[in-house]
Amino acid sequence: MWADQVPECRNEEVANGFACPAAGEISNAGSFSRHAHPEDCRKYYICLEGVAREYGCPIGTVFKIGDADGTGNCEDPEDVPGCEDYYGDLDLKSIRKSELLAGLANQGGAQAIKPHSKSNRPSQKEN
Repeated sequence: MWADQVPECRNEEVANGFACPAAGEISNAGSFSRHAHPEDCRKYYICLEGVAREYGCPIGTVFKIGDADGTGNCEDPEDVPGCEDYYGDLDLKSIRKSELLAGLANQGGAQAIKPHSKSNRPSQKEN
């Protein structure tokens, strides 16, 4: 169950105030669209029928805004302008390896990694 499906949770609280674009505002969006978080390179929103849900990219990746409106994928930080230094001096290869080993050992329960909080994420394209 998603937080936006719980009556006690307001959508503004679930999506930290992010508002999905109005229907028809994004061409060729299909049934959902993806949008970068304004401050955190690793986070993004998926809008489904006007409801925003917050997601996060896997450790070692950040969200890259796609070429078409409402699209994007998780990519290596060095390929995302403004997010190149998101993980700072963290050794991503060893983190990924330890995450994989931890997942194999206990099938989940990965430890949280605290990246740099400052983001230089460029603003989204404006029409």
